[in-house]
Amino acid sequence: LKTPASGGYVKVDAAKYRLGDAGIAFDKSLFGEAGAYSFVFHASGSANKSASLTVKREAAELSLLTKAPAIGLDLTFKCEDADFWNGATVYVRPKDGEPSMIPSSRLYRARTGELTLKADYFASPSCPVKEAGAYVFTFTNSRFEPASLEIEVTLDAAPAG
Repeated sequence: LKTPASGGYVKVDAAKYRLGDAGIAFDKSLFGEAGAYSFVFHASGSANKSASLTVKREAAELSLLTKAPAIGLDLTFKCEDADFWNGATVYVRPKDGEPSMIPSSRLYRARTGELTLKADYFASPSCPVKEAGAYVFTFTNSRFEPASLEIEVTLDAAPAG
């Protein structure tokens, strides 16, 4: 077994797996951290077989930090697991509409655990947010389970001024 933390393959203690008619069952304690795991199976007189799997992290809860969300203002989201933002893709759509990906150049990740959608995104031609109302922000990261989280945000009209 090669774990995300090990530098190479290590032999799995016989107490950590069971052989049965349906295959091999491994003790879940072998998979204590998220990442890629690789196996090499060896039996005398047979060719080695290999297999791999990826253990995903459980996605933490997301929240909107912005108190009065409005078109034309920064929107800041918080995730309890700051690592969720690394590799995350963000989409926005009207509540009953099609999603549009928000370019990463419009997202700001300066504070640990926070992601800010820059106010200037709302003026871009690709922005589907054209009027006040309910919008769904979808955050995806394939290293987490579930890989997609949504937050519905009601945006007020742009402030005057």
